[in-house]
Amino acid sequence: MISHPRDRHRGFSMIEVLVTVTVISIGMLGIAGLLLGAQRSGQASFQRTHAVALASDLMERIRANPGSAGDYETGLGAAALGGSSLDEPAACAATICTAPETVARDLWEWESKLDGASTLDPEDNPISGLIQARGCIDFTPDAGMTNSGQLRVIVSWLGLSETSDALQAAEVACGVIDDADTRFRRQVVLSTIIIDPEDLVP
Repeated sequence: MISHPRDRHRGFSMIEVLVTVTVISIGMLGIAGLLLGAQRSGQASFQRTHAVALASDLMERIRANPGSAGDYETGLGAAALGGSSLDEPAACAATICTAPETVARDLWEWESKLDGASTLDPEDNPISGLIQARGCIDFTPDAGMTNSGQLRVIVSWLGLSETSDALQAAEVACGVIDDADTRFRRQVVLSTIIIDPEDLVP
């Protein structure tokens, strides 16, 4: 019986199968890398948006209580809020809080948001906050003023990947982190002007 020449070329050889599997595997690894990069970018974007929202929230609280703007200042460095450094203030004695009571309540609530207390897991652990989030309030009154001047609200946290340090040269950090973590540091700084009508009264 004479075999037809085409019969000798049926199917795939082992080498062809291995090449195909290798090419597909490399492609799948590339897709996985793209998905991981997209996920990290999305998370970084979410963290920055969350930080801006936190800073804006405190600015609005201070604008609503301009007569105590100077009392909100925390300073920089180790004086930063975050990590449950404040005790929960007592409830206001009256229906409407006094200005100092409002300051204490605002700072405590803001620190709770920095720590992620707005969303808890089943064991009541905060899960929606930024990584090692710290918040600083820097208020500089204008000449001759008490509660009118420039306000800076700084939110600092650790990102998921290394990059250049977010801290500008010679600038005082908001919070204290290990030297090994400086390349993970992210920071949002919002600035505004606070005007207390009482400072404008001659």
